[in-house]
Amino acid sequence: MSYFLHQSEWNDLIERHVFEPVNDVTPEMLSELNEKRHFFVQTDRKYVGLPFDKHQWSRADRPPLPRHRPHYKKVVIQGCPTHAIRCTSIHNKEFKKEVLHLEHASYFHYFLTGAGVYSEPDENEVKKPRISEIKSSRVREIIKETNGSSAQVFQIAQDEGMEVSRKQCQNQVRTVREHSGEASIRDKIVRKRKREVTVEQLNLLKRIFPDDVTVYTDDHNITHYQVKLFTTGKIDNNAQTLQDTAQPDSDTDHFDLVEEEFGYDEPDREIKQEIPDPDDQLMLYPKYEYSL
Repeated sequence: MSYFLHQSEWNDLIERHVFEPVNDVTPEMLSELNEKRHFFVQTDRKYVGLPFDKHQWSRADRPPLPRHRPHYKKVVIQGCPTHAIRCTSIHNKEFKKEVLHLEHASYFHYFLTGAGVYSEPDENEVKKPRISEIKSSRVREIIKETNGSSAQVFQIAQDEGMEVSRKQCQNQVRTVREHSGEASIRDKIVRKRKREVTVEQLNLLKRIFPDDVTVYTDDHNITHYQVKLFTTGKIDNNAQTLQDTAQPDSDTDHFDLVEEEFGYDEPDREIKQEIPDPDDQLMLYPKYEYSL
């Protein structure tokens, strides 16, 4: 069956015990997909979501790559409401799986669609497994026993042979400290307080901008204030200085400046029209010349 199962098909396959009991889904099982095209297995109930199989089935929204998430389909299996988690591989659109969790078992259906070909993921595509409940419990015990840093907890876990990452140890340390009520490093950061406005500054603003500043005191002797936002901008002091020095002292001076700029004080010039030559074919328009 190289497609996502319907509710009736799930019930029928489970009742007929088609799912093969296994401990985990192994790479050897997945490598047989190119020949079988699909397989059904079941395991004991170990996880809530998607068990680790080295493949990536989800991705956050990181442009230009779109968001990619499994689809949760509501189904009723043996009278119990649950979800069939339908997944498509990010790196192989024809490689799919669906997972169904019941009270004591998890059911898996892996398959290829069309002419799809299964291939093991590259090292840079392998998704790191989540920490199991057994490992996380042991890491939390180490944190409570030693009260050490995440680096110390990670080293102890490595000495005990546990396959955990530094990030997982950091998460467990943060979880234990938050539940115990201890202040985290983030809580210990002293943030810079906002600078308060004094009454003297408010009174000064009130005198300068009487219509834009509101100040009043309530019954509890608390002073409240509201200052309207002003338009921001800039003033070119150099241009302002030049404008002030060039400003005329009287209307007469202003008129002289205008005359000098536009040439109103030049003498009138006589414009004389030249008589066109009838033999000149290029003389299409009259010529004008200034008398000197």
